[in-house]
Amino acid sequence: MPNRRGRPTVGERVSLGLRVTPEAKARLDAAAKHSGRSQSQEAEFRLEQSFDYRGLRDGLSNVFGAELAGLVMMVGLAMLNATLHQYWTQSDFLEGDDKLTGWADDPTAYDQGVQAANLILEAYRPSGEVLKPNNPPSEKVVKDLILAAIAKGNKRRGRWHDPGEMVDVIDKLIRAHRLEERAREIGILPAKQETGQ
Repeated sequence: MPNRRGRPTVGERVSLGLRVTPEAKARLDAAAKHSGRSQSQEAEFRLEQSFDYRGLRDGLSNVFGAELAGLVMMVGLAMLNATLHQYWTQSDFLEGDDKLTGWADDPTAYDQGVQAANLILEAYRPSGEVLKPNNPPSEKVVKDLILAAIAKGNKRRGRWHDPGEMVDVIDKLIRAHRLEERAREIGILPAKQETGQ
């Protein structure tokens, strides 16, 4: 119940007038349906999340350092916008496809995300000659990361490129079997040996 001075009490909801485009409303409706929230609850949830970027920045900075944290956020936002824009503008999306994560299974939307990520990374690339690296080659680092991500609960520690405690987090966020299959297809990991008959 509002107090008599007109100021809302803790936990009370107040009205917020908001006009949006039909496309934004359709996205909000689909997101609300997917999450099981009402349209109003979904809008509030997403609005509150928009204020949480500072916490995300600080958390990423603690793990990766400030500069890489900034790049991770830029790459993530570029991928999110590119993939969802492609996915949401497909003719079947507004006809009832409410899986907002569907972009990861859509080859065209996924490719748009890869291109967006590459553009951000290339834009930030330092000028100058690229020399032969004296650190582990990128392919080895990626291979080690993929192997750690697909090894359920394997918490290797010690080397700078091991995900350590992050393995459990990564495992809950991605489909490790898909990562493994695709890594074998493109040659990052060797093909599985057929069992003898």
